[in-house]
Amino acid sequence: NETGSECNLPGLATNWEESDDHLVWTFHLREDVTWSDGTPSTADDHIFTINMVTNPEFGSHHTGQFKDVVGYQEFQDGAADSLAGVQKI
Repeated sequence: NETGSECNLPGLATNWEESDDHLVWTFHLREDVTWSDGTPSTADDHIFTINMVTNPEFGSHHTGQFKDVVGYQEFQDGAADSLAGVQKI
């Protein structure tokens, strides 16, 4: 953007809500998104991707974008198998 700051816009969501305390974000995923082979994209796919990107063994430089998600440090320390704060509802 013009200011040079990072801006993440969820193009896979039709809309989203933020809780009053700013701790819970609910994303409503578009139903018309498919993978290149025509398979529908699902919430499970996105949860997998977030967990992969934040997995310290993967070595992504994007992992810090999720540092405020519940369970991030536990996942980084190997005390958890995934981010506790990323859930499908």
